[in-house]
Amino acid sequence: MAVVDIFRFDKHGQIAEHWDTVQDVPATTVSGNDMFSTVSHPRTNQPGPCWKTASSERAAVGYFDTPCSR
Repeated sequence: MAVVDIFRFDKHGQIAEHWDTVQDVPATTVSGNDMFSTVSHPRTNQPGPCWKTASSERAAVGYFDTPCSR
């Protein structure tokens, strides 16, 4: 099952809108590509962006650890 949540925040950092969707992941598709083909079979021989992991984690933690100014 694939689940996606998308949020829009107002200028005060509060949730203004929320969208979500849930979809079963089929075993096969008409095109032959799975829903996550870019993850399971990337279309490049280049390594993934693993070098961004630490930087992304710091940015996310910093964002959520920062109190909203009101």
